[in-house]
Amino acid sequence: MERKDIEEKYTWDLSKIYQDPQEFYHDIEVSQQLLDELTSFKGKMTESVDILLRFLSKRDEMSMLVSKAYCFAHLNCDVEPKEQEYQKMLATVMSLIQQSSVKLVFVDNENR
Repeated sequence: MERKDIEEKYTWDLSKIYQDPQEFYHDIEVSQQLLDELTSFKGKMTESVDILLRFLSKRDEMSMLVSKAYCFAHLNCDVEPKEQEYQKMLATVMSLIQQSSVKLVFVDNENR
């Protein structure tokens, strides 16, 4: 059974997450910028409470955006697994998650 054959009341309304792909890609871009900002904290996080708080606030902001994008892409892939745009979205957000894991590896080392 295809999604188009299912009554709308039994389907997810993913437009509540993003209205269109441009909103998704905007959040990806903002997340990438936040990741770049977060890497600038390397070697500085323990200098003061204010610096640590700024880092944690930016990391939380990025985490929320990435989680939102991941949820949207993953749910769409579940619904329309053959749709190339959704596959591209999921690959994009997974790449960002991988990048953040590599670029922020310093966090654990600095907070020991």
